[in-house]
Amino acid sequence: MEPVLLGIAGASAANAGNLLERSARAVLEPFANVLRAAASSLSPVDNKLEIEAESPAKVLADRIEKALSTAGIEITEPLELAVSDGQLVVVGNQPQRTLIEAALAQDPTLGEDVSQLLRNDAKSSDSGDEYSFQISGQQSRHVIFSLFTGDARLELA
Repeated sequence: MEPVLLGIAGASAANAGNLLERSARAVLEPFANVLRAAASSLSPVDNKLEIEAESPAKVLADRIEKALSTAGIEITEPLELAVSDGQLVVVGNQPQRTLIEAALAQDPTLGEDVSQLLRNDAKSSDSGDEYSFQISGQQSRHVIFSLFTGDARLELA
């Protein structure tokens, strides 16, 4: 008889579990619909565009990385760049300086876009010329490009 009693007790526990599950669904169903509606209103494309709009430095870093990789130039150390006469130039001693500058010049708007990024940063931070130096008689801020584990970064300096 004991096996029969255990079988009845097991069935009662299963029915109680089903009742609990149905009750929880009935209570939570309206919230699930709200969450589904909110999730469907967010598309991955919208999120990607929003992130890119918030990070112009990342977009420029990717353009610099593309120009360098297209030319077959590998960067292992951070690269300090400035804008001179509308073109990106390498600041400091860099063995591949000429090749890097030639590769970056292949993107004709890159220098102006970096200049715009620096101007926007100067306006928002009001730092002005705190980190400036001279290039061919012009005061100019600079950026530091780095490529760490395949992730291109551009920092304003």
